[in-house]
Amino acid sequence: MRTKPSYKELQQKIKALEKQVIEIKESETAWRNNVQNYRDLYKNAPIAYFSVSRNDGSILRFNSEAVRVLGYKGETLERMNVFDLYADTAHGASKAKALFKRFQKGESIRDEELQMKRLNGQIIWVNLNIEPVKSNDGDGVESRSMVIDISKHKRAEVALRESEEKFRSVTEQSPSMIFINKKANVVYCNKKCEEVMGYSQEEFC
Repeated sequence: MRTKPSYKELQQKIKALEKQVIEIKESETAWRNNVQNYRDLYKNAPIAYFSVSRNDGSILRFNSEAVRVLGYKGETLERMNVFDLYADTAHGASKAKALFKRFQKGESIRDEELQMKRLNGQIIWVNLNIEPVKSNDGDGVESRSMVIDISKHKRAEVALRESEEKFRSVTEQSPSMIFINKKANVVYCNKKCEEVMGYSQEEFC
């Protein structure tokens, strides 16, 4: 015959249950705080983040930096397809669509340079990284896309290239010998050096 628990035993069980309830509530609070911290980090990150549907490229989520970089209002981005954000150039929409097909196959995309189009029509260069987000059954459902505006870097590259071209144009036409010595090694010499010294540029450098 089953005996009834004593009053003391009941008190102990009640205290154990109360402890479990407190632990569960604390875990729930910690979980909510973690979720909120993640959302705040995502929303206010200094890098533009997008989540894009694997099915059709519709924009599911984005953060504040994405709004700032592209110039669109949040409610406008919510209704857009990600391909609408790319410029009509070789490094724009056509390249983005090719990368999207790779993402649909489950591939991660790393350090791809593309051209996007801001609301005002300005074309910007971006560095794109995409990580597929998978469901419990392993199928890709959306992207975790990171977009970094590298327009200043690209402009600096163009300016450097133009500066180098101007330098070579001036020095190659100069009637004087011009060479650059770096750590006791000649790293550049113009045609006049070849003419006067009788060495080729390859032999000089």
